[in-house]
Amino acid sequence: MPSWESEIVRRRRVLGKRRARSVEARASLDSAFAFLRVAYEVYRWHSEASLTTTKAQVLDSLGHFERWRSEFETQFSQVRYRYSADYLNPDELHPLGLYVISSQFAWHQYRLPEAGPHLRHSLELVRSLIPRRPLEERLEEGESSQLAERLEDPRFHVANHFYLGELSERAGAEAEALQHYLTFIELEPAFSPRNAHRLDKDFYERSFFYPSTVEALKRVGLMSLRSKDSQGRERARSCFEKALALPASHHAPFREYATLLREDGEDTRALHLEEEWRKTLASYPPAVSRTWARHYGLSEA
Repeated sequence: MPSWESEIVRRRRVLGKRRARSVEARASLDSAFAFLRVAYEVYRWHSEASLTTTKAQVLDSLGHFERWRSEFETQFSQVRYRYSADYLNPDELHPLGLYVISSQFAWHQYRLPEAGPHLRHSLELVRSLIPRRPLEERLEEGESSQLAERLEDPRFHVANHFYLGELSERAGAEAEALQHYLTFIELEPAFSPRNAHRLDKDFYERSFFYPSTVEALKRVGLMSLRSKDSQGRERARSCFEKALALPASHHAPFREYATLLREDGEDTRALHLEEEWRKTLASYPPAVSRTWARHYGLSEA
């Protein structure tokens, strides 16, 4: 079977002849193809990895992709699926893999609500073609580049559930958000990257946190506390305890659980958790530890 690299050239030519006879249609098709590469439009050098496409450009390309989506989908099952570890070369990825990654990227980097339908649709399409790979590695400080490569792998499509949870929560649809977070937790019961967020301005892949089981459990706990359900507090306790049973990072819900315990009169346990939180922050390398201390308003961590 032809590779995606040769297939994309052939398909582009066919689409151009059959569907894009006008100058406007050809420009639209080019923009649609650009959406499949949006996650790779990054300036990469030894000291920097920064985004080169604006939010407005991504939104425009997404709109054009929607116009041509049915045309693209006809080839998803016609090109043999394969995965290449060379994440710098989008031509080595299957078109459906590119669709998954670009849909994720449009949300987690650009916060475009318009990515929602594509997160759902790519998830539906991918289940029958791309084998799922668990995220369960425990990555330590200094391995952020490895984590970025893992999450630029379409076999991690379960992350769509986390992003859909975020999107739904931001839209105020908490019941839908809860279901997506719970599905993510069910499928990824133990993914807890330590270096999930670095506040690094030079490297885009370190300027946001990656989906994690710990963060999903924390969010379900906080949503349970906001609910009017009589069992909400108990569910929140259960979620916080499960999250704290996983390897600790600055995303572990030490403070959230301490607040709940203090409200319930369990001051000693709350103090213990707050101390564990400070120790966790201090366990990062000195520069990172100081950054997080400033971020949380602490004199030292």
